[in-house]
Amino acid sequence: METVLRESLLHQYEEILSLIEDLPEDFILTNHIPDKWSIHQNLAHLGRYQEVFHQRMEKILSEDTPEVGRYSSENDPGFQNWVPLPSQEVVSRTQVFRKEFSQQFISLSAETLLRVGTHPVFGNMKLEEWLHFFILHEKHHFYTIFRLIMRFR
Repeated sequence: METVLRESLLHQYEEILSLIEDLPEDFILTNHIPDKWSIHQNLAHLGRYQEVFHQRMEKILSEDTPEVGRYSSENDPGFQNWVPLPSQEVVSRTQVFRKEFSQQFISLSAETLLRVGTHPVFGNMKLEEWLHFFILHEKHHFYTIFRLIMRFR
C-alpha cells in the first residue's frame, strides 16, 4: 500500500478534530445553511459511512467482483442512529473504529489490494482504489466542515 494512502487511513481523521475541538456544541449542532447538514451531521455521516465502507470492503474480500451499490445516508437507518448522539460520542466512536479499520486494511498484502468490487458509476475498482475513494469522500466532508467554520464562526 502506498505511503500516502496508509498515512491518510491512519491519521486523516485527526485533522478534522483539530478544527472542531474548540467549537461550542451548539455551533456544531446548528444547521447554518438551510437544507444542508450541520457539522455534527457531517461527522455522524463520516462515522456511519466508515462502518458501511468497512462492510463493503469485507464483501470485496470475500466475494469475486461483487457489485457495491451507492450509499445514501437518507435511506440508511444506521445513519439515523448516529445523528442523535452527542458530537463527542460520534467522534469517539469514529476514532475507535477508525483505528481498527485502518490496521486491518494497511496490513493487507499487495495481492489482496488487487481484489475488485464494481461501483455503479466508476465500474470495476481495485480494493486500493476503493480506499482512495474513501479518503477522498472523507476529505470532501472535511472541506464542507471547514467552510462552515470559516463562514459562520
